[in-house]
Amino acid sequence: MVEQGAINRIERFQKQWTCLLLLQNLALSLGLTLIFGALAVYLFDWLLWIFIPLFLIFFALISLFKPFWKVSLLQISRHLNASFPELEESAALLLKPAQECSALERLQQHKISEVLLQIKPKLPFHKLGWAVLVLATGIGMSFGISFLKPITGAQLSAPIQDNVVTVKEKVLPEIASFSLLIKSPVYTGIPEKTQATFAFKAAHGSLLKWSISTTVPVKVLKLIFNDKEVAVLKSQDKDGKNWQFAKTMTKPGFYQLELDGKKSELYMMTVIPDLPAVIKIIEPKPHTSIDFGQVPQVHLKVSLTDDYGLKSAYVTATMASGKGEGVSFTERKLDFNAQFNHQKSMTLTKLIDLKALGMKPGDELYFFVNAIDNLGQMSRSDVYFVSIVDTAELMSMAGMTNGVNLVPEYFRSQRQIIMDTEKLLAEKSSISEQSFKNRSNDLGMDQKLLRLRYGKFLGEESETEIGGDHDHKEGEDHDDHDHGHEAKETQGQNTQTFGDVKAIMDSYAHKHDVAEDATFLNLN
Repeated sequence: MVEQGAINRIERFQKQWTCLLLLQNLALSLGLTLIFGALAVYLFDWLLWIFIPLFLIFFALISLFKPFWKVSLLQISRHLNASFPELEESAALLLKPAQECSALERLQQHKISEVLLQIKPKLPFHKLGWAVLVLATGIGMSFGISFLKPITGAQLSAPIQDNVVTVKEKVLPEIASFSLLIKSPVYTGIPEKTQATFAFKAAHGSLLKWSISTTVPVKVLKLIFNDKEVAVLKSQDKDGKNWQFAKTMTKPGFYQLELDGKKSELYMMTVIPDLPAVIKIIEPKPHTSIDFGQVPQVHLKVSLTDDYGLKSAYVTATMASGKGEGVSFTERKLDFNAQFNHQKSMTLTKLIDLKALGMKPGDELYFFVNAIDNLGQMSRSDVYFVSIVDTAELMSMAGMTNGVNLVPEYFRSQRQIIMDTEKLLAEKSSISEQSFKNRSNDLGMDQKLLRLRYGKFLGEESETEIGGDHDHKEGEDHDDHDHGHEAKETQGQNTQTFGDVKAIMDSYAHKHDVAEDATFLNLN
């Protein structure tokens, strides 16, 4: 019958609509679960199984507000009446039994049935749009947070503390049992651990103790490290069945067991080094100028991190006072008022009072931060520069009326270092070798500070270029003056010229037979 086919089509459309609402609820629930679950794992370090109860909760709440199982045939008929005017608001008549209908209603049923079989109703897929958008947002947040998730302290120490090797090792059949005791250095704070695998991960300087028992008497039992170092184990009994050996590990690589000439497979040795502390100066900027009217103070903020803990930190400051040949340098050590307590990460602050250090307008301060970790390793930051602008000289009548001195002040200040170097050479025979080296290094530091101060006249742009010779490119014309040794020979002799005063003089002396320097004229 035509009427029954129309009713079947309405029922089929009802099932499709129910599936659409179910799919919408699932997509929305899954999207909200991914969003809130990812935030919970990232912020509160919850376990991943939290996603399951979150999904069930969201699905239940959304289904209560949008019950997909309550889609009725009457609702479908109303939707069809609203979507297709040719149904003449009579689609609900098809749901009424024929024996209860009047003759006019039966005629209308027959008419609407023919129309309903010809139309093609469409599901409102546009309602899935915002649910799919929420789902896509949840997927994006889950992947993004997985990359942004910070590494906790427990995760940092896990590679050292977790020495269990998942790959099953092949052990010689003659070995009945064995154990490996790992004692990390005390300063690391890692507890000792015993494992039943030959492959291991240990901190640098850890003490390892092997205890091996065999099923048969063994004459010689050896451990071969990196195919070079051979260690013979000591028997703990007369039968030659119990053996022990201890070693402090400092090098990674592979090792193997040799039992009466029979060798085992290679076992991995992972030795994790203790890295120096990392120093990051947050404030101030690398070059700071204190203008007239500003408070002569510098706020220092430093971030320190170390893998096993910090022991101490301090600031090394060098003040440059005076001008020209009268320049002098004063070095000071500034401590941080903080308790380190072997913390792995710290943020330190210090207020450097330039006036308390004795700085005056025109003076400059060079400083860097030193940090010492629990092992005693020292690391240092880059050199930072602070200067107080001398406005008195700039605004004086002499400063406004005098001509420009074309000779850079660097060359006039260099004379004092040359004089001190010549004096040191004259006193070389009367002072100790250690004192001679110390004074030589001090002169080298003074020279470096001068180059930092006036390097702009020499075309230097960074600290790494200080005192460095440049290599001529192929085909480039050489200067008329003598460059000395070639670049490769210079690099090979760097260690030999350390502390050599003559080498310092030759590298930095202002020689009048250099053609380029003849262009600097003193008009005063």
